[in-house]
Amino acid sequence: MRRNNLLKIVSATLVNVALIALIVKYAGSNLNFLFYAVFFIFVTLWGLIFYIIPRLDTATGTPKEVLQDLAHRLRSARYRVTEEPGRLSIQITPLVAVKVHAVADGANSEILYQADATPEGWTLLVVLFLFGDGFAGFPMALYHFIKARRFAEDQLRPQLPKGGIPRAKVGAGDIRNRLIDSLSEGHRLAAEAYEATQSRYEDRWLILGCGALFLWMIALVTLSVGLQNSILARNPAYLLIIPSAITIAILVPSVWSTRKWFKPRIDDYREWADRLRKALEKETVHETTESPESSAFELITQAYRQVPTWLEARRKGSFSREPGAWMLIFTCAIIAVLLVMFAIILYSFLIWSFGLLIWSLVLLIGAAALIGFCYLIYFRLRGRANEEGARTLKDWNYRLDVMHQKMVKYLEEL
Repeated sequence: MRRNNLLKIVSATLVNVALIALIVKYAGSNLNFLFYAVFFIFVTLWGLIFYIIPRLDTATGTPKEVLQDLAHRLRSARYRVTEEPGRLSIQITPLVAVKVHAVADGANSEILYQADATPEGWTLLVVLFLFGDGFAGFPMALYHFIKARRFAEDQLRPQLPKGGIPRAKVGAGDIRNRLIDSLSEGHRLAAEAYEATQSRYEDRWLILGCGALFLWMIALVTLSVGLQNSILARNPAYLLIIPSAITIAILVPSVWSTRKWFKPRIDDYREWADRLRKALEKETVHETTESPESSAFELITQAYRQVPTWLEARRKGSFSREPGAWMLIFTCAIIAVLLVMFAIILYSFLIWSFGLLIWSLVLLIGAAALIGFCYLIYFRLRGRANEEGARTLKDWNYRLDVMHQKMVKYLEEL
């Protein structure tokens, strides 16, 4: 892994050195070339911050055992932890996250960490990249790396097992550990469903606002042209009142239906997230009591029935979870539409020639390639979301079965 990080750093350094050499040779007084060269350097460094995976330490145990033990310890500290094959994803602030990787190293495991961002953090980084010319996003990316490194050193390193992972006996302690894991995972899913639905609700308001403005402008232009010689055109107030009335007549039912559909779901997801969070706090604070709370197990059983709904809500809010990928799809789709428009313009040019026909075909092929690329990205996002949902449901089934068996055995021994 160190060799991979070294290769990434060397590659980025060579690219930037070559770019600086081009600047020295060709820039001269060309400020535009200088600007884009420096912009590319910042973007390269920005990507490198999230691409390198530094080594943290070595832990005793297999990668799977170490990650499971670390996930439980972090959940007991009330961090939102997502378990993925071979790694953990931990949210440490509303904007910053960190990924923890475990690689087998003989009988031990090599622990590595990687700076990451939450969906809100990625959205902010994308906005800074688009509207800040890449420069504004670099300090934010550097902030993510510093936070991730500090968290790894201060929180992760002390939690790593050095003398082997302790094996909990069947009893109150083992059951409580599983209760904590299940409550934390349930709270994460409910909170992510709430955040995704809230984001979709806010996006819908934005779409309604832009749509209302566009509709009002279209109605205003249409009335101005259509009533140009009529009596109504003599009074400009009518040209403002009528488009406004049309817009309000269409906007009010849309606002009502949007609010009616989203608000109950948002309130339900938020209520579930709060219930599971309070139960998790209760279990972690009273971790030294003799027996686990039966109400926590009942709450987990009830939450299990809501998991498919939470997963579906999170899947529908994939734009807020994957803003970079959707921004790429959106950009490629716009370019594809522009290529089709240029191809039509060239084909219908007044002075027709075989060369223009060839260029039209080239543009259409480019548009088709971009559309295919967009579909591949969407197909990959959908496949990953379905795979994550299936894995989550499987984990919940296993978790409930094991917890039920251990609780029954514990009660029999009493």
